[in-house]
Amino acid sequence: RQMCIRDRIDLGGTRVPIVLKRLRSARRLTLRLAPDGSEVRITMPAWAEGREAIAFAHSRGAWLAQQLAKLPPRAAPAPGGEVRYRGQVLRLD
Repeated sequence: RQMCIRDRIDLGGTRVPIVLKRLRSARRLTLRLAPDGSEVRITMPAWAEGREAIAFAHSRGAWLAQQLAKLPPRAAPAPGGEVRYRGQVLRLD
């Protein structure tokens, strides 16, 4: 596996790195937003060009921005707060 940060994309005012990962078994470009919204991940076949993958991410910028907006705001755990764990909400003491 080869991973590298090749570019950044602006998603609603937030600059997010684009990370490319080549897989021999991949048959197409796959675009995902990291679960924490920290990066855009593109899995690509060995034969694909990096510039094509970056252009693909930029062409789907509106969709990526929507996905980023759906993420809950990040906050440090604090007493009295709540944390989601395996589908349950746990209260912190």
